[in-house]
Order: sequence, then C-alpha cells, then structure tokens
Amino acid sequence: MGDFQGAVSLMLEKLQRLLAVETAESLDTDELCRLSNKCVNLCQRGSSMLDEKSRQALWFPVLETLMLPQRSEKPVHVSCKH
Repeated sequence: MGDFQGAVSLMLEKLQRLLAVETAESLDTDELCRLSNKCVNLCQRGSSMLDEKSRQALWFPVLETLMLPQRSEKPVHVSCKH
C-alpha cells in the first residue's frame, strides 16, 4: 500500500516553508502550485485504499495548510495553471 500519510506530511512541510514567506512578491508560486498539486494527487490516489477516519487524517492537514494564505494578515491569492 505505501505510507501515504508520511509522504503527504513531507510535502506539507515543504508547503508550509513556502507559505511562511511574508510577502506575495517573494512567494514562489510555481513551486507552491507544483507541491499543492502533487499533494492533492497523492491524497486522491491514497483515499481509495483508506477508511473514512484515515482519509480525514490524510486530507484535513492538506486543506489546513492550503488555507494558510487566506488566514494571514495580508491574504495571498495564488492561481495555479493546469
């Protein structure tokens, strides 16, 4: 099966470091979008093999991390191109 939670946790650490940047001008939005997409894709692949409680444990930290820019004093809008 694989350790989806561990893999997602590693990606979330990288995302959190990117989001810790104070200003939108210095935010690497390309890297942010790449990591976000990889994280979501991994969660989607892993969700089919997990029970509901495990899916929640996998997805909620991802959602919390991706919402961090909206909670900051100066919200950052990031638009990822697909």
